[in-house]
Amino acid sequence: MQTARLLDAWFRDMAPDAKQAVIDRLYTVVAEFGGEYLAQQGKQAHRAGSEGDSGGRRT
Repeated sequence: MQTARLLDAWFRDMAPDAKQAVIDRLYTVVAEFGGEYLAQQGKQAHRAGSEGDSGGRRT
């Protein structure tokens, strides 16, 4: 729980392009450690969630 709070505080005010870079790296690490299916699901969910953002912004 503490890790999630720390990440939320750090990630919250990050620029959209920086957020996308962090998300991409996270899914790369997940895949590298045997979570290929999970990484693929996360990427698809993130793409679907970001399509509705205004101005193409990704969060």
